[in-house]
Amino acid sequence: MSAIALQTAPADVESCLIQLSRYGAPFLLQSRDGTWSCSVDMRVNATGVTFEVKARSGQTPLAAAQDCYRNMMTAINTVNSLSGAV
Repeated sequence: MSAIALQTAPADVESCLIQLSRYGAPFLLQSRDGTWSCSVDMRVNATGVTFEVKARSGQTPLAAAQDCYRNMMTAINTVNSLSGAV
């Protein structure tokens, strides 16, 4: 499998969530302390396997979603590179 090129995270919340939804089910939440977190339950085509990508440090919804997007792209590339080594 080839690596997915790391792209700049989308510049607005809606676009970022749409991109995250291409790979799974995104969640964007605000905690009681006012910080934002974002996660994606990734779609995995294997029985008994789960894969979640998270970002917890966002001061704004956009920052959390963008961090999650970058983490997701890094994770996808890591999994792709490992699957080629097997």
